[in-house]
Amino acid sequence: MTRRATPEWDLQEQVVAELNLRTIKPARFWFCPNGGNLSITQRVRFKAMGLTPGVPDLHFAWSAPETDYSGGIPRTHLAPRYGVIELKAGKGKTSEAQNEFLQDMAIIGHRYAVCSRADDVFQTLRRWGFPLR
Repeated sequence: MTRRATPEWDLQEQVVAELNLRTIKPARFWFCPNGGNLSITQRVRFKAMGLTPGVPDLHFAWSAPETDYSGGIPRTHLAPRYGVIELKAGKGKTSEAQNEFLQDMAIIGHRYAVCSRADDVFQTLRRWGFPLR
């Protein structure tokens, strides 16, 4: 039995199609399938393998120039960057587990966002400095 697509799936497919065309390597993005319609056996196994409630939909890793002034001599190097985006189509709301995960990302110092439109995703990525064509 196949599952019906949802508006969030449609949004994510639209965003990923555009990301595939616009992302400048070596920057990377990926989708983290996290749960869904799993059997009890799968859920137990996946939990043992690290399944974590609230993990955002899309993950982004890239580097950006950063200047280090320690030692008195400015030195520019590439610093790693990481961010996550949770997609919510329409008026979808984040769950308690998603809010907790996103809050932890903020505490750790990573970038995070909740976006409901493809335009929001790309505005966020530009603001973060994620390399796009």
